[in-house]
Amino acid sequence: MSAQEDRLKQVVSGWQSRGQWPHALLLSGASAPFLLKLATHLAKTRLCLTGTGCGHCDSCRVFEAGNHLDFHLLASRVTAEELNLNIDIEGPTTTRRLIRKEQVSATLRQLSLRAQREQGWRVLLLVNPEELHGASANALLKSLEEPGERVFFILISNQPRAVLETIISRCQQLTLPPPTRDELTQTLIEEGCDPTLAQTLAELQRRGLHFAESDFAGRRQLVVSWLAAMANNQDHQRLLNLDQISKDQAPDQILELALSLTLDLMRLQSGMPTTELTHRDLTHQLRELAQAGPWINLSQTLAAARPALKRNLRLSSLLMGATI
Repeated sequence: MSAQEDRLKQVVSGWQSRGQWPHALLLSGASAPFLLKLATHLAKTRLCLTGTGCGHCDSCRVFEAGNHLDFHLLASRVTAEELNLNIDIEGPTTTRRLIRKEQVSATLRQLSLRAQREQGWRVLLLVNPEELHGASANALLKSLEEPGERVFFILISNQPRAVLETIISRCQQLTLPPPTRDELTQTLIEEGCDPTLAQTLAELQRRGLHFAESDFAGRRQLVVSWLAAMANNQDHQRLLNLDQISKDQAPDQILELALSLTLDLMRLQSGMPTTELTHRDLTHQLRELAQAGPWINLSQTLAAARPALKRNLRLSSLLMGATI
């Protein structure tokens, strides 16, 4: 059992012994996939007929089959796709991380229905409450203030400082000790991840960035090619790479990926050991690029692009003039 699982188990044990569960919990401190794993088990425990998450009762069996009618998931379309969540989200496709009011209202209507069994619980698991639209947050607040009988809210976030204070104030907070890179690496390998990529994906997860293994290598190599074109003053290639980058369906992810690579180049320039790199598997390639620096101007440009990207500006226009 990991330190994070042990900590949550201790807290839940205290709630059970006192017979006093909070009506809402904000769970943070670990990567999104790991928080989701813990929160899902917590939801099963709350719905379990024995209150332990036994895995054997009718409620646990239905939950594990993904058919529990008293368990409700809420997340933005982008987050749901990243974490492979089974959520039917209506409305237009978007690359913005936004939980719309219509989603919240529909989920809260389902949550308000009578539990499937007498004196049963109903659970809502909200992934990344910082992605709530303003009107969505207001709709949720009303339910957090008056949750109804036997309703349990679980909110998970690896950016709790970005969550509205009014939402935080209505939740009990539990910040877990973050998992180590080695712990996450081992978990990814056990889940079938390519060992050559596992360490890098693990470190990105520790920093709140979740990438699908299936397309990670290709997306990263495109960013590396863009960096190499800048390093070698190949303007035509730089523009070609930037045009491809701008077509990525998750511009916020590709921006963070570029920043993580640029920071690795700066680490190598400063003489830091390779164990400090996020992309250790690219050490040789990055060491050659690092000599073309300084890379600090590009890192500042990428960091400054974060808030502009949230205003729905195109990534290509934000990075067109980027230089080293």
